[in-house]
Amino acid sequence: MKPNNKAEQEGFLLMQENQEAITGEEEKTTELVEKEEPENKESRKQSEQMADAAMEQCRLFHTPDHQAFAVIEKDGHQETWAIRSRTFDLWLRVEAYKATGKIPSAQAVRDAMRLIEGQALINSPVQQVHVRLAKYEEDIYLDLADPFWEQIRVTKDEIQLVPARESPVRFMRTQAMLPLPYPAPGDGLSTLREFLNVESDGDLVLIISWLIGAMRPDGPFPILMLQGEQGTAKSTTARLLSSLIDPSELGSRSLPKSERDLAITATKAWVLSFDNLSHLEGWLSDAFCRVATGGGLATRTLYTDDSETIFRLKRPLIMNGISDIATRHDLADRSIIVNLPVIPEERRRSEREIRESWERVWPQMLAALCKAVSTGLQNIGHVKLERSPRMADFAEWVTAVEPSLPWEEGRFLKEYTMNREYLVEVGLESDEVGSTVLEFMKGRKEWTGTPTDLLKELNGIIPKGTQRRKFWPKRPNTLSNRLLQVAPVLRKKGIEIERSKSGKRNITITKVSKTTDSTDLTVQSADTMEKFGGRTRDDVRTMAIPHVPRRSDPPIPRWADDRDDAVDRKQSSPESNDPTDPKASEAGWEKGEL
Repeated sequence: MKPNNKAEQEGFLLMQENQEAITGEEEKTTELVEKEEPENKESRKQSEQMADAAMEQCRLFHTPDHQAFAVIEKDGHQETWAIRSRTFDLWLRVEAYKATGKIPSAQAVRDAMRLIEGQALINSPVQQVHVRLAKYEEDIYLDLADPFWEQIRVTKDEIQLVPARESPVRFMRTQAMLPLPYPAPGDGLSTLREFLNVESDGDLVLIISWLIGAMRPDGPFPILMLQGEQGTAKSTTARLLSSLIDPSELGSRSLPKSERDLAITATKAWVLSFDNLSHLEGWLSDAFCRVATGGGLATRTLYTDDSETIFRLKRPLIMNGISDIATRHDLADRSIIVNLPVIPEERRRSEREIRESWERVWPQMLAALCKAVSTGLQNIGHVKLERSPRMADFAEWVTAVEPSLPWEEGRFLKEYTMNREYLVEVGLESDEVGSTVLEFMKGRKEWTGTPTDLLKELNGIIPKGTQRRKFWPKRPNTLSNRLLQVAPVLRKKGIEIERSKSGKRNITITKVSKTTDSTDLTVQSADTMEKFGGRTRDDVRTMAIPHVPRRSDPPIPRWADDRDDAVDRKQSSPESNDPTDPKASEAGWEKGEL
């Protein structure tokens, strides 16, 4: 039955993604407990014939984490399918029917697939499989996700269209994935301003910088936080940005209920966009940090006792919400926050108008992104930062790309610095311990004492109501843990916290000169990229291919306003993300008291 609305559609696709992810695990173990059909000579002969015929028509390989794949020749091009996928299962049945004129038995199909999988895992080469974006040697590959399985190869010198059979990179497809257009020459990334509801050119610089970062497969990726009241086009902005490089039927997603759900989601898309957030629980905030900078998750394989399933995660993230989302310091330190203004009535645009305009310039903006990536590949070896900020690889990459971006060189670091300073203020405002310590040190140059002494001192300057809140530490050990979390933010405000390394467990708080964010002094070396032969402006050869309409319709962007904010919020995960909810509060801050 076809889903009737957005919520049902999102739930239907997400359910299928989860089912696809665990199907392999279930099949590995089901054979241990299911009662197989009695095997006979005819069935065994049929399965052997099916396996032999299939292996003659495809090239087998397996990934480093032992997933079996097949490269299939189809309609003049190559496609890559997981052997445990439903697509390969159906292909195997159809090929068997074409060869014998008979429908193969279920047992024969299972036996053939096991034999093919074993051949792929034991006697076939190892090769990585990617989603949407990949790096091979010094080049970057972008999967167009079109019916012909074509790719864009971006090198230091040019942008090329390559068929899958001529590419060293293998991409997998998911049901929600939509095609990208062929890149075409045009006005470039400056056109993006027409579609974004941003308050200043500085916000546009940060958003384009995030896009540039998302086009580098190695990462790490800063998390783009879009904030603003209702009617600021938060959801629309997130959809347009993600669709520019990774269009999807889902567009945006509800929050995952577990780390496993997040890991499965990350295997199905390149850009992860989460809509209408109000609060992130502690475990989810930590998980997003690992996804942005790279991490792994090992969980017990379903229906087994000792097998593990390993997920390797690193993805660009977009989140949007009305209030401050990045309230935990480690998440804020990995974020770029853009506050969106309210859209006046006279500036609202219809979805039809924005869709038509977007389809006209989408190929040009994609070409401009690819061109910028080519510039970055040429210049990255010549970038030298005097002081490395947090997310240093991201800062170096955007600095290398900056000569081909629509602003003067050095503008990115200035805007990035100011954004990080804003994050410091947000972090202190949302942290009662940090703001109270800052108030406590007014009029003091130094204070030394035990955690117990400090808790008494801080309790003496805050209202009783604050002391009774769940977020306020009740025990000295909890206060010590909270001080460790807030120490980097306080250091930028001129407050240094030290713990004694021996003897009595004293804490020393010292007022020092306010430190400058490391990005304030991050500049390119005096030996410029041009001196080393790096590219400075538009000298990339773009492929001579006109824009051709795709067979599939492009995703439908939305504008006008965030009319669906309230509806989406009701349809989000049933687990509470409201900070006033007791469950969310307990999971959010008081780890030291549990």
